[in-house]
Amino acid sequence: MNNIPGNDFDARASDYTVRVDGNHQTPDTFPGSEEVVDVKLGIGSYKVTQTPNNGLIGQYSHITNGEGCSGVIHPDETKTCIIDTVFNVQP
Repeated sequence: MNNIPGNDFDARASDYTVRVDGNHQTPDTFPGSEEVVDVKLGIGSYKVTQTPNNGLIGQYSHITNGEGCSGVIHPDETKTCIIDTVFNVQP
């Protein structure tokens, strides 16, 4: 997860919760991290999303999920999801 600051707002990846929806995913939710988090996922459709933890709702302008953040995963396939959060704090 990459935080792209704007207007002097300082948030950390851990200020968000990442959720993976799919087929037998482990873990299915975890704190955001700037380090790699491996998720085991069964074959089929999946989607990765993030939500801000308390106090950050409405504090960001948009969240961009990379190509590997949704789709279909096949046997022996690896996907990479990078989430960018662009901040635009209003005065």
